[in-house]
Amino acid sequence: MALACGLLALGPRAGAVIFFATEDPAHNTTEPVGALAGSGWQYQGQWLGFLGTPIAPDLFISTTHIGGQPGDLFHFDGRTYPALEAYHDEVTDLVIFKVCGTFPRFAPLYETSDEAGKLMVLIGRGAPRGAPVVLTNGTQQVLKGWLWGGGPASSAGV
Repeated sequence: MALACGLLALGPRAGAVIFFATEDPAHNTTEPVGALAGSGWQYQGQWLGFLGTPIAPDLFISTTHIGGQPGDLFHFDGRTYPALEAYHDEVTDLVIFKVCGTFPRFAPLYETSDEAGKLMVLIGRGAPRGAPVVLTNGTQQVLKGWLWGGGPASSAGV
């Protein structure tokens, strides 16, 4: 997860990650098995009904647009941790919170520099698809994505 956050912070901004094959809000909402088992879902906690990831013994990372402040509660691995301080990144949508207590485990930092071309797992929460974005190329129409759908979101990695 730390790698995903780092790459997202450095790359161009995207509005969302959307599944192409389905618009089912229940799709991909359980921890993967097989080759992607242990890929980060085990580090997901609940923050204001959304997700946060412990990244150190007393720190977790989430997104600024979710909100939250010292005094709010982070739930992880069956325990509750009150947030003590918030450290907002001025450039990205990321925020790190310091908590009261010590997490039993946290996402490890990716320590090598060979990530180019490797598989990346993104974990988060989204909203239903909006209207399709279709471009016309001569006489052919090509689906390029979807507008933001709003409405109730589904949680992944919970």
